[in-house]
Amino acid sequence: MRMREFTAGLLLMLTLGQTSAARLTGADLPDESCPYPEEGRRWVPENHPVLSIRQPPPLVKKDGTLATAYYDAMKILGSNNQCSAFFGGSRASVDVFGNFMATIRKDFLPASVGLKMSGDYTNVLNAATQVKYRLFDKASLNSGGPFYRRSNSPNGVTLSGVGSFPPNSREARVLMLLHELGHLMRGANGKWLLPDDGRDMAASLRNTQVVESACGEEIRALAKYGSGNDLARQNNSEQTVSPVAATSSHQ
Repeated sequence: MRMREFTAGLLLMLTLGQTSAARLTGADLPDESCPYPEEGRRWVPENHPVLSIRQPPPLVKKDGTLATAYYDAMKILGSNNQCSAFFGGSRASVDVFGNFMATIRKDFLPASVGLKMSGDYTNVLNAATQVKYRLFDKASLNSGGPFYRRSNSPNGVTLSGVGSFPPNSREARVLMLLHELGHLMRGANGKWLLPDDGRDMAASLRNTQVVESACGEEIRALAKYGSGNDLARQNNSEQTVSPVAATSSHQ
């Protein structure tokens, strides 16, 4: 597999193959067209600071289901908790997740596959924070998999869940996205948080369990806050926080 290197902030790219750096952008301020109009407002206790959430990429924004999962994951990563700590802290994880989501495209894959990253990958170094990660050329979200469906039509066979969550549930979608994030980021030991598992279902299940162990509490807590306009009404009087600079490589 070919690897490419990119230093964000310095506009320096060492290329060993074709790549695009255009997707590696700074954080954008939220606007009123997102599923959560209250983006940028606090939704957790004041002793848990929340980072501003950049707007999702255009293709994510057009898909209401995917956009909601984007904001749910961003809410978790953007606050100080066990889950964001697992991913190296809020500032790093919010940026990497946002850039990862810019690579997602819907595709048709076997029903058992939810999301698959493939192709060459680019090693990215953020000059300001020294955060290192990778982005793959392709991140394929299965239109017929557990992100969008509970059963495999037309035979009606129920799809497998994601961790302990049923398919086509709010929690399963977030866990699925956070699983992929774990393949992009390195831990303190310099290794990927989650080892590659693209050809090993057992390894994939183990990796999902690792992420759920770190993030399950925050994922389950999403249900307490409702979604969309319900969550906006709950937070319409809370203070707006300042935007943060974005920082910015799995199979």
